[in-house]
Amino acid sequence: MGRRYSEYVSSIKYFKKRYGNLNGKTITYQNKIKELIKVHHTHDEVNDLFKKITTDLEINESTKHFIGIPNIILASLIAFIPTFVLAYITSKTTSLFQYANKLLEINLKEYEDKEAALIYTKELHESVDGFSEVYNIFFYYMICFFIISILIFGAGYYSFFRKKSNIYLYRMILEEIISEKAKEHNNS
Repeated sequence: MGRRYSEYVSSIKYFKKRYGNLNGKTITYQNKIKELIKVHHTHDEVNDLFKKITTDLEINESTKHFIGIPNIILASLIAFIPTFVLAYITSKTTSLFQYANKLLEINLKEYEDKEAALIYTKELHESVDGFSEVYNIFFYYMICFFIISILIFGAGYYSFFRKKSNIYLYRMILEEIISEKAKEHNNS
């Protein structure tokens, strides 16, 4: 039969362990769970569980302002990434134009030998390549950070809302049991 509900830290953990998850289950299945709860618990225990689930929901409501913090961080990241991409493209274009300008300024006649001009253009080309490598690495890490943060926030939201919907479903079932027992009591 398992542990009693009073031995669990929260009522939702008790329900998940004893009766399973109600998310995505049919109404018939939920009615079977309702009948099982009626069999396993007295009227006082059902009232106690209802109070505990209501308290859990009130705690969730009082801490829901913390949900906005990841949204703010994600919105900031979403705003930062296009800005960074635009800055990246601008800097790459600027460095490319500077590179092209330097190459056009080189007058091969000024150099006594063409080998010195080739060395100068090669050094110029290497400095532009080194500069773009730093940007490529930074850009890669920013994209990875962005994707990982979206996955982490998505998983957190999925588990949070799944847990919350489970609490509401069990609360609804307990409410139905209480109203049915009140009708039975009034009829007798």
